[in-house]
Amino acid sequence: MSRDDIKECLRERIEKAKQWNVSDFGEIQAKRAIMEPILDCLEWDTSNPGEVRLEYPTPSGDRVDYALLKGGDPVALLEAKKPGESLDNPHYVEQILKYAFQKGVPLAILSNGVEWSFYLPLEKGDWETRKFYSIDLNAQGIDSVCDTFVEFLSKDNVMSGAALESAKDKLDRQKREIRIRQTLPEAWKGIITEPNESLVQLLIEETERRCGFKPDESQVKTFLKKPVKETLPVAQPKIHNRQRVSGERFVLPVDLRLHKKYGGRKFRAVTVTNNEIRLEIDGEPHTLNEGALLCMRTISPHVRSVDAWTWWKCIHPKTGKEVLIDVLRKE
Repeated sequence: MSRDDIKECLRERIEKAKQWNVSDFGEIQAKRAIMEPILDCLEWDTSNPGEVRLEYPTPSGDRVDYALLKGGDPVALLEAKKPGESLDNPHYVEQILKYAFQKGVPLAILSNGVEWSFYLPLEKGDWETRKFYSIDLNAQGIDSVCDTFVEFLSKDNVMSGAALESAKDKLDRQKREIRIRQTLPEAWKGIITEPNESLVQLLIEETERRCGFKPDESQVKTFLKKPVKETLPVAQPKIHNRQRVSGERFVLPVDLRLHKKYGGRKFRAVTVTNNEIRLEIDGEPHTLNEGALLCMRTISPHVRSVDAWTWWKCIHPKTGKEVLIDVLRKE
């Protein structure tokens, strides 16, 4: 099949799966109704044991649901779970990656039918950092989902090694992004702690341009070594029907765990103080909005703004239900 034919096949299968209530599916039903048809669309013949091996044995004596074979050797392993099972379960992740690592298989997938997590088991780092992409059939656009399946799991791309190269490139870009975000504050701290002459001259000229007076170098260097204190207008809370609804003075409880699924990835954070949060992806404190933007930009680099109150979710401390944090500040 051509790429367009493969995508059309995938589109039909995915649209059909999205119409079903899969919450009562067991693992076997999910495999037969969702996973195997998707593999078939990607040109894997699931009825051919020389191409797709079911219940593939591992060195430890366990079995993996599917092994995609090339010349009798596995080039990818797929472990299935029933719909609703969390793919973030550390046991599931460790299980499939250990299987793949033991056999030297470069590509591993964990799926509950609706969600698909893609890993590079042979890369360095802990298990979770080896994940390079996630798919959610319900949350993501169908064209994006089809393109991703073709790129990383089509028979032609897996057999040729193109899928592996694309996966490595994606994982490398993710690691670079995280490392850059972690290093930027250190780099900036170094610049203002030991400012170079170019920065000093730039600030001297800009200060003179703005106020007409030229500061001396020692004054600028002293300033750069101190935290910047910026005077900002005080935002007034918006009033509607005599009730404050903007939440400027509301402070979230400390140690409240926040989460959000976006672009096939699940982001997590925990509140610290004054509506600051610590992100799981970099371990650094951020404001609510800064944290949400950082998460979004790992998927969509050009995103410019976000309303964090309607982006982050949490488990309500009293009801135990999943809610937007905006619900807490309006109560």
